Amino acid sequence: MSFEIDNETYRDLGIFHNDTGDSIYSIYDKTQTAGGAKLLYRMMQEPLSNKIVLEERVRSIKFCRNKNFNIELNYHQLDSIDYYLSFNKKCLSNNPIDALYDHYNYKINPSQDHYQIITGIENLLVLLKSFSILFNKVKEPDLPDRFGKQIEHVKEILQDDVLKKLIPSDKPLRCFQINYLDNLFRKQKKDRIKEFLEFVYEIDVLGSLAALSDKQGWCYPKFHQDKSQDISFEKLIHPGISEPVSNDSYIDEKTNVIFLTGPNMAGKSSFLKAVGIAVYLSHLGFPVPAEKIRLPVFKGLITTINLPDNLHEGLSHFYSEVKRIKKTITKLAEHGEVFVIFDELFRGTNLKDAFEATLLITSKLSMIHRSKFMISSHFTEITDELKKLDGIAFQYFECNFVNEKPVFSYKIKHGISEERLGMYILHTEEIFTTLDQLID
Repeated sequence: MSFEIDNETYRDLGIFHNDTGDSIYSIYDKTQTAGGAKLLYRMMQEPLSNKIVLEERVRSIKFCRNKNFNIELNYHQLDSIDYYLSFNKKCLSNNPIDALYDHYNYKINPSQDHYQIITGIENLLVLLKSFSILFNKVKEPDLPDRFGKQIEHVKEILQDDVLKKLIPSDKPLRCFQINYLDNLFRKQKKDRIKEFLEFVYEIDVLGSLAALSDKQGWCYPKFHQDKSQDISFEKLIHPGISEPVSNDSYIDEKTNVIFLTGPNMAGKSSFLKAVGIAVYLSHLGFPVPAEKIRLPVFKGLITTINLPDNLHEGLSHFYSEVKRIKKTITKLAEHGEVFVIFDELFRGTNLKDAFEATLLITSKLSMIHRSKFMISSHFTEITDELKKLDGIAFQYFECNFVNEKPVFSYKIKHGISEERLGMYILHTEEIFTTLDQLID
């Protein structure tokens, strides 16, 4: 079952494109092949909400850490094989006389097409040989289910009588063998060979994720085995920040809303993005930039962090916010278990409307028990009303003044921030002094 996520959320979290730094895709793309990079991109476009499938993917990544299941993949070798299998030229004839003709004709009049066929066959044989050796090292009970099925398919290919003789041999291919193998690879076993190549790319992706996890010390998501709805993050960081500060956060069973406060520049938006990225990566079954993460399986993720004005549609910022909230409500009605992040609701309207709307929306969301919400706001005045409601917990990012300058720890704490830096920033930037100089 798919996991609902939209383009605005992808953009908010910088999954595939990021104007301020590396995208999450580029951070995770440590693949060795072009096919592996393309497969990783497809996988990251298809997060999942099936716990069994997610846990199987986690097992598969961990299995690729197994020293006995290690294989060096050659970018150019795989590129040659990929090109060969998608070659739109007719297969070489399997007739011995035609094979001799093709051989001598190529000697006299070398052609790029014939060269590509020979090179593709030779590289594919080398790859099959490498995997044949690899399979003999691996104990079948240790294999993830998906690997076991794919290995059986490859073994089926290797049962061919000609391949049985060629795989252990290092002798150059004869013309009859080239023509036979071209028919075998691009005609008789074409589907199986393409499945094998996709399996190789999958090994590339999963192996690179395992190496990334080991290098960075990142954890794998753990999903509740029952209907528990609590969420915990330990030592969570944003993977795109060069010197990140880690944070712990816990949303218990009875809490539906985390209401987050703190002054500008204290770290609220970066933290919300880190949480959104962690929830997204968990629903890929990928390593998460944290020491530990435990959560239920959600059916979707929707964020509103950097909402742009839709000027081409004639929409104001406030109306864009309203449409975004309406879309969020629709997703909640359709899917039930959704993780939602709102960063500074209602920036595009007057203070009174923004205050009242934030209070009302937050109050309503606190009564939706199957989903979880993180909402940041500067309106600390509404917390007195929100405290009266069940299902809301308060966290904040602190700011301390040292020598009359703000110092940020970027650490999340329980409670509510009363700190305001707006006027301080205006004064330090000498806005008022400059304006005074302009007054006649």
